[in-house]
Amino acid sequence: NLESCFIDTIHSFCGNILRERPIEAMIDPSFGMMDDSQDTIFKEKIWVEYIKDMRSKDQGAFARLESMGIDPNLLKRAFEDLSEHQDVDFRRRRLSKPPLNAATNKLRQEIDKLRAIMPTQVPKNGWGDVQKRVFDAYKIIKYVKPNDLMELELLRLFERITSLKITQYKWGDKAKIAMEILDEIKSISAQDIQAVLGKWREYCHYEAMGFALSCAKYYHSIRHEKFTLNFQDLLLKTRDLLRDNPEVRSYFANRYSYLLVDEFQDTDPIQAEIIFYLTGENIYEKQWQKLRPKPGSLFVVGDPKQSIYRFRRADISIYNLVGELIEQSGGEILILRTNFRTVAPISKYLNPIFEKEFSKDVAPYQASYTPMESHKTGKDDHGVYCLQVKPRFSRGNRIDTNETIKEDAKEIALYIKKAMATGKYRPKDFLILTRLKSNMNIYADALRQRDIPFQISGASSLGECIEIGELSKLFRFLSEPNDNILFVAILRGMFFGLTDQDLYKAKQEHKYIGLYTAKEQKEEDAKSVYDMARERILEYRKWTGQMLP
Repeated sequence: NLESCFIDTIHSFCGNILRERPIEAMIDPSFGMMDDSQDTIFKEKIWVEYIKDMRSKDQGAFARLESMGIDPNLLKRAFEDLSEHQDVDFRRRRLSKPPLNAATNKLRQEIDKLRAIMPTQVPKNGWGDVQKRVFDAYKIIKYVKPNDLMELELLRLFERITSLKITQYKWGDKAKIAMEILDEIKSISAQDIQAVLGKWREYCHYEAMGFALSCAKYYHSIRHEKFTLNFQDLLLKTRDLLRDNPEVRSYFANRYSYLLVDEFQDTDPIQAEIIFYLTGENIYEKQWQKLRPKPGSLFVVGDPKQSIYRFRRADISIYNLVGELIEQSGGEILILRTNFRTVAPISKYLNPIFEKEFSKDVAPYQASYTPMESHKTGKDDHGVYCLQVKPRFSRGNRIDTNETIKEDAKEIALYIKKAMATGKYRPKDFLILTRLKSNMNIYADALRQRDIPFQISGASSLGECIEIGELSKLFRFLSEPNDNILFVAILRGMFFGLTDQDLYKAKQEHKYIGLYTAKEQKEEDAKSVYDMARERILEYRKWTGQMLP
C-alpha cells in the first residue's frame, strides 16, 4: 500500500491537512506558504517598515527607549524570537526605576583617586588597560551631560573588570596604591554596579519587550492579510484545527491510521500535540498529555542525545514525556545500541569517556547514557593510539602554533607511511580530521613529502594549495595576455621556473619582457580595437537592417 502513504516533512503534511479543511481552520482556501528563507526576508522588510512607521507616528516610544539607553535596532533579535514563538505567552511587568547615583558616587571617588596618581608622561609601550579605562571614565564625567545615560555609561565601563590588572612599571612607585584602588573598584563592581545594572535591565524589560511585541503583532497581521503562512503557522493552525474539531480529528485519524515520525528528537511541543491528536483514542480530549495513542498507531524514532542542538525548539523534556505516554498506553521503548560504523576497539575506548559525561538515569533535561556496541569487530591492530608531539616554543617561551602543527603533521605522515609499508593498508584507509581548515595545507605538505597520495576536502583549503594557486595565475594570464606582470609571475612560477637572474638577463638583452614584442603589442591592440568596432557594426546592422559603411 505504498501509494497510499504520505512521505514528506511535517510542514508539508500540515499544509495538506489545512488545504483539505481550510474552512474549519478559519483560513483562506487559497493561502500561500513561505519557507524559512522567504520568511527571513519578509521579517527583515517588516522590521524596516515598522521602525520607519514608528519614527513618524510614535516618537514617544523611541524617546522612552533612548532615555533607558536602549538602541531600538538592538531589539531586532527580540522581535525575531517573539514572532517565531507566537504560541508562547511572554510575560512582562512594569517596575519602578532603580536609582543609579549611589553606585556612581562610589565609583567616581575611586576613579578620582586613580587619576590623581596617574603618571604625567606616557609609559613605555603606551598606557595600560586600567589607565585607558580611567581616561574613558574621565571623558564621560567631563563631557557627557549628568543624567541616567551618563551614569549608565560610566557604570557599564566598570561592570566586568575581574581580569583587569595593574601593570606595575606603567605606574612607577604608585603601583601598590593603584592595586589597592583597583581592588576597591572590583569590590564596588561585584557588590554595587552589577546589582544596580541588573535591576536597571529588569526595569527596561517592560518597555523593550513592548516595542518588540508590537512589531511581532504587526508582522503577523501583515502576513495574515496576505493569506500567507510560515512554517510555524502551519503547525499552529493544524494543532488548533485537530484540537477544536472532533469530527475533523476523527476524519484525519482514519485517513492516516499509522504514523511514523523520524528524527523525533527534533520534534517541538506543537508537533507532539499534532501526532497525539491524530493517534489518540478519545477524539474529544483537548489536553494532549491526557491522550493515549491507539495500539499500533504511533511509531517514533529518535536520539535524545541529539536534542542538545535544539533544532526548531526541540525539547528533551517533551521527548521524554512522549516516551512515558507511549509506555503508559502499552507501548514499548527499544534502545538502539548497535553501531554499524565504528569498529569495536574504538567503541571500547570511547564508551568510558562518554559514560562520565552522560547520566545513567533518565533526567528531565539530560539524555541518559547508552553504551555503543560495535557491529564490526575490527582488525587486531585497530584501536586508539596517541602520537605525542612536544609543543615548539618561540621567543619569550610562547608556543609557536605553526611549528607545533608541522611537527604533528610530520608524526601523522610517518605513522601512515609505516602502516602502508606493512602492505595491509592503502592511502584511502586513512582520514585526517583537523579542527580548523586553515591548517590543512601543512598536513598536505607532510603527506606530499613522503609520497603519500591524498585528497583535500574543504573549500577554504583550495587557495592554500600551491598547484591551484599557480593554475589560477596561468588561467588569469591566458584571459589577459597583455598583462606583463602576470606574465613575469608565470615565468617565475612552478611551470617555467625561471630565476630572477634569468629574467634580468632577458630584460637586458631584449629591453622588454612580455608575450608580445613592443611592436607586436601595438599591432595587437590596434587589431583588437578594429575587430571590436567591426563586430559592433555588424551587430547593429543585423538588428536595424541598416547598411552602414
